[in-house]
Amino acid sequence: MTKKLTPMDKAFAKVLRCLNSAFKADPAAIHCMLCAMIPCKGNGLLKHPSVIVGRIKTSGGQHTLSPLGLINGLLNSAGMPRVAMKWEPTGRKAEHEGPFKLVGFVRAGDVCQPKKFRKVKK
Repeated sequence: MTKKLTPMDKAFAKVLRCLNSAFKADPAAIHCMLCAMIPCKGNGLLKHPSVIVGRIKTSGGQHTLSPLGLINGLLNSAGMPRVAMKWEPTGRKAEHEGPFKLVGFVRAGDVCQPKKFRKVKK
């Protein structure tokens, strides 16, 4: 028995199709843009009810905002689930090549991320 999709499910599916089609068109550009971390000034975004911020170790624990955090904030405010980047192992050991590569986007909570990327601390 197939679950009937709600209008919200259909809208979210459109969001995923849009992100994945943009990624397919230019994977390097989407990877660079969505992995960018912008330092947050003060606690304004940290206390925002929808926008998702992270913390990076290299900046002394400074909070940062990524474009994906902003996209997920928009989705949250519309009552939709979050989007997550889907990563797969590359089999490479060299630091400069990276052990994982971005392969697309999925609904957050799906098995999609290496363990070290799963939790974002606020």
